[in-house]
Amino acid sequence: MNLLPPDAQKKIRRDIRARFLLAFSLVLLTSALLSALALVPAEVALAFFSPPATRTTPQTADVSQDAAIIKQTKGLVAVMQPFTATTSLDNLVAALSQVGVGITVSDISYSVSGHSLTLAGHAQTPSDVNTFRQNLQSDLRFTNVSVPVSALLGSQAGDYTITMKVAQ
Repeated sequence: MNLLPPDAQKKIRRDIRARFLLAFSLVLLTSALLSALALVPAEVALAFFSPPATRTTPQTADVSQDAAIIKQTKGLVAVMQPFTATTSLDNLVAALSQVGVGITVSDISYSVSGHSLTLAGHAQTPSDVNTFRQNLQSDLRFTNVSVPVSALLGSQAGDYTITMKVAQ
């Protein structure tokens, strides 16, 4: 049995509900701030090493600009290395280090379960794709390096897809 009148009980319940909502809101706000704070190092690394905002088409790409983008990408990979698995990153760096002057890589897929790596992009000439394939095949980390014949013949307007198995 409560000795307070009903109006006083309603006021006390309203005050308790308001305190609960305030405490819950503060907990959510604190967790949001901690989550944002945890993302700051990665955001700073990405902002520092991000490629230029303007992107050229592969047909008109400048060699020096490609070299600058490759340098920035290698720097980004080096900065992000502590956050990733070492073997996957090493294999990706090894594959990207084989990229020649006329090759642009626009898509990278890695299957952990199948230990396969797929690189897709654009090449200025079919011989650039073949050279890239031969360079990857000569690296002992990669086996079953395959390129569709149409990419080697140039019937895909310079687009290519290279699939390979990664040594474990």
